[in-house]
Amino acid sequence: MIADQIYSIVKDYVERKLLPENPIIDKITEIPHSYKVAFPNFGAWWVRNLDISNLEHSIKKKERKISTYIKNTCDQQWLLLVIGTNWESSYEMDLCIEKELKTKFNQVFILENFSTRLFQIK
Repeated sequence: MIADQIYSIVKDYVERKLLPENPIIDKITEIPHSYKVAFPNFGAWWVRNLDISNLEHSIKKKERKISTYIKNTCDQQWLLLVIGTNWESSYEMDLCIEKELKTKFNQVFILENFSTRLFQIK
């Protein structure tokens, strides 16, 4: 029943740009993008520790673009990963990460945004 009500509210907004008065959604923000994603805020949630496999995956994803970065800027490339932002990339830094990272980036930093801590991991 609630899912149907949410669907109806969002549909009205998408089709007519009107947010009907309702007990569930008090504000909708629309930003132009190439695809649409909904991030409901259900209040506080558990934040996971950033583990080595997620870290390596994120670095490899950015490494696919490193040749373009070098072409558009310079040979020296640093990577800054931001975690702890209250979105799907919300992590806390796992202080036990000690593995030597093999990456094409000259420097790699992790900014734990929520608690304003910066870690240099390469």
